[in-house]
Amino acid sequence: EEATRKNLVRDYAADLENYHGVTQASYTIVPAPLLVGNFGPRHRRADARFDIYGILGVTGNAYGVPQFGTVEGLRELVWHEFGHSFVNPEIIRLGAGLERSQKLMAPIAAKMRQMAYSDWRTVVIEHVDRAVTVRLAFRELGDAAGQRALDKEKTGSFAYVEALAERLQEYEQ
Repeated sequence: EEATRKNLVRDYAADLENYHGVTQASYTIVPAPLLVGNFGPRHRRADARFDIYGILGVTGNAYGVPQFGTVEGLRELVWHEFGHSFVNPEIIRLGAGLERSQKLMAPIAAKMRQMAYSDWRTVVIEHVDRAVTVRLAFRELGDAAGQRALDKEKTGSFAYVEALAERLQEYEQ
């Protein structure tokens, strides 16, 4: 826990709130040493705001002690997992309109299914959330970091992230 806390070097939630223009009730990072993978759930409060969670699985171990990533890895992961609380509701709100773009799943379906993203809505959510993370890297860390984040997503088979990041850049204007 101590090592993970030291690697959280900035207020990642503030970055997301500034980007999306939405304030949530709270943010909690939960290092989960027995977890494979990561999750970003949220809990709705009576005032309609949310308590946001980043549940983080291990990235490895050092001398039998679970590790949760480097400064860079944690930043990206927290932006991504907390980001779901901003992105998911917007994609879900699209509803049936999202189905018009369903044909875009075909070229990437096999790769997405390998990562357990088997339906189009989930694939769209992942692409948009990752595009926001790319844009945050450009805005908060500079062009070189932004390009590394973009290249990582493209290498990871997220074929539409670059186009979405370009559209988000228009949104930012």
